[in-house]
Amino acid sequence: MDKNHFHFKYKQQLISALSFYPIGSIVELNTGVSAEVVGINENQLLRPIVRIVDDNNGSTDEIVDLLKAPMLNILKVTA
Repeated sequence: MDKNHFHFKYKQQLISALSFYPIGSIVELNTGVSAEVVGINENQLLRPIVRIVDDNNGSTDEIVDLLKAPMLNILKVTA
């Protein structure tokens, strides 16, 4: 295994563990929809990548990078 790949893997795990919104967290967005955190933006830990799991019209699998969606915000962690 490449030495740099090994360090990257553990760096990602550490960032995820120390993040405000760890991967797998379920959050409520300001639009009222629920989303699962599926990725971390290393330079903006408060703006993770989420998968919309309930858009008030049923389930969806839309992926949204909150760093690129400035009108969306996390209100609270629900699970």
